[in-house]
Amino acid sequence: GTIVNNRTIINNGFPTGIDNRGTIVNNGAIVNNGSLKGTGSITGAGSFSGNKGTQTRPNAPAAESVGSHSVTLVPAQTTGQGATEYGYDEGDGPGNWQTSPVFTDLKPSTRYIFYTRYAGDTYYEPAQSGGTEVTTLDAAPGHIENVTVAEDNYLGADFAMPADYFAE
Repeated sequence: GTIVNNRTIINNGFPTGIDNRGTIVNNGAIVNNGSLKGTGSITGAGSFSGNKGTQTRPNAPAAESVGSHSVTLVPAQTTGQGATEYGYDEGDGPGNWQTSPVFTDLKPSTRYIFYTRYAGDTYYEPAQSGGTEVTTLDAAPGHIENVTVAEDNYLGADFAMPADYFAE
């Protein structure tokens, strides 16, 4: 449906609130004092006030590949309101949100918990999946990190080089 200019829909929650299963074009105003749910979207330049809607949580992500410094998740197969994002934690709560399911610069031999979320928008609250535990692989033999060669580096800065740069 369409809310035309200078018109307001006031939802006081009777009997079940708004169950949006299509698209609402808001060119007027929505005052939501009740509940807003469903899989539909709301577009338009109209105003919104009151309670944000709830949305269904995405499924927990699955790992597609795991390396010593990276994890790639299987992209989410469903979408919600707001951007689909992926994040992780090391036991301190989800964060590190990004739109790509590919994570790099991780620590080897480390337990991470990965999540998927719909970020929410003007009308809907974010919705977050449960977590999936993934442990990165051990560092590859011969991997050298944080090497400083004083005679080649007068500033004393640290640098990293892949092991295949070194000869016998």
